[in-house]
Amino acid sequence: MRPDTSGLGVGDMRAAIERVSDGMLLLDRSFVIRFVNGTGAAMLGTTPDLLQGRSLWETFPEGEGGTHEHHFRRAMSTLEPVVFERRLPRLSRTFDVRAYPSPEGLTVMFRDVTDWRRLERERERAIADLHTAVALRKQFEALVEASNDFIAIFDVAEGHHLQFLNPGGRRLIGLTADDDVTTIAAADLCDAETVAMIVESLTRTGQWAGEKLLRHQRTGAMIPVMAAHHLMHDPDTGDTIAFASVQRDISERRASERRLRDLAAHRRRLLERLVAAQEAERSAIAADVHDDSVQALAAVDLRLGILQRKVAEVAPEVLDQVKALQASVSEATSRLRHLLFDLESPGPDDTLASSLQSAAAHLFESDGVEWRLRGDLDADLPHTERIQALRIAKEALLNAARHAHASTVEIELVRRPDGVEIAVIDDGIGILPDVASPPGHRGLTTMRDRAEIAGGWWRLEPRSPRGTVVRFLLPDGAQD
Repeated sequence: MRPDTSGLGVGDMRAAIERVSDGMLLLDRSFVIRFVNGTGAAMLGTTPDLLQGRSLWETFPEGEGGTHEHHFRRAMSTLEPVVFERRLPRLSRTFDVRAYPSPEGLTVMFRDVTDWRRLERERERAIADLHTAVALRKQFEALVEASNDFIAIFDVAEGHHLQFLNPGGRRLIGLTADDDVTTIAAADLCDAETVAMIVESLTRTGQWAGEKLLRHQRTGAMIPVMAAHHLMHDPDTGDTIAFASVQRDISERRASERRLRDLAAHRRRLLERLVAAQEAERSAIAADVHDDSVQALAAVDLRLGILQRKVAEVAPEVLDQVKALQASVSEATSRLRHLLFDLESPGPDDTLASSLQSAAAHLFESDGVEWRLRGDLDADLPHTERIQALRIAKEALLNAARHAHASTVEIELVRRPDGVEIAVIDDGIGILPDVASPPGHRGLTTMRDRAEIAGGWWRLEPRSPRGTVVRFLLPDGAQD
């Protein structure tokens, strides 16, 4: 049974319309506003008195020729309702508009949906973010599941029991997919001292990283791992909820390091034996040259001096020949003495700096070459490497004096983390780094070979504006 509204007057109808939560406009066919309720006027930022009797396009010129006019004219021409949504930039509001036509004009109902649309957009963004988070979580789970590393989450309660362990971690410590990891405490995985150290670091700094041993749960064997631990916090409260751990098996790396150490030790033993054999041979050659050749030539030189005086008395016409012969003998003796210097080895008590200083003083004493030793003069090498360094430096110094015709030479020592770097710097005629040794001379190649056999490196560099730098590094064999 319909309610009886026949007794409602105009005032009652107006009161009912004013109670409607939507805005309401009555437009005649010329789009003049004949009525607007208070709710609608408030939505439009004005009052009914300022709207009624005015043209819609005069009041809202932005609607003329646009969406509003198009829809309203269509409704009037077809006498069919239209529904559309329109944003009014002037009000920064969005409205849901419904226009109901009649022969007299339009009844327009509109509702402010600005907040609703904003909520919808926020909801859509939240859904998109959720989908992204789900996708990222799936990717993370796939990564964790596929990783061979030990990836775990421990609780922060006393005992620090496992809450989660990935398949790779289970395999590493000998667990199956059916084993309950929540029964395993941190102390079951490594020694109590290490656990206490990690917990203390987590409490103090929130993280710990380093190498440690991880216990296999079936055999009890200790597995060397590189581990990283960090606290996990509730994103809302900031409270600590767990700590995570990622640990990687470094057994193979440790084995490789041992093999490298063994190879380095073996190389060093071979180098020591090679250098010892070379030095023994050099010492024997030096002894033979000193005791035989040098002494014999010295005796010849002495006798030639006596002969020169006698020849000057009895046969002065051959005196020049005797003098030339004595000069040749003296030159040969000098060359042999230089050979003895080259064969000489540094003593066990000599330092690298003192050995280099003696070599430079001997080479340059009669050449007029100015030289100095600079840098880390306390930097030293073990005896075997010191011998190799001296041999290389002697060759570089000899080249600077004889071939580069240098007037000044500097010898520089620099202590490096991996050994001692030595540079011989001259101001001579210079040489290109890729120039090979002349035929019959293997000086450059020999220097490089000596450095590389000792486990170091060697370089030839141009010096600006002129000159050459021979730079090489030999490792501290004692650190192998």
